[in-house]
Amino acid sequence: MTPLPFYTTNPSLTRRAENLTSSDTPRIFISTGDPSGDMHAAKVAQALQARCPAIHIEAIGGEALANVGIPLFSD
Repeated sequence: MTPLPFYTTNPSLTRRAENLTSSDTPRIFISTGDPSGDMHAAKVAQALQARCPAIHIEAIGGEALANVGIPLFSD
């Protein structure tokens, strides 16, 4: 299975991820159950947003995810 462009360090694939249109924007939902999961998820969300600024992430989580700008359904 070929990795998605925003998961790779290959420059040519990263360029493709930066040129996504709204119709093919990756959407991710994160669910955390404790503070350590929230902290790890926040780091993952930040890394994904840095690689693919068009990415849409929503979550059930806590303060760490909220602090990096992820919309929360519940905390």
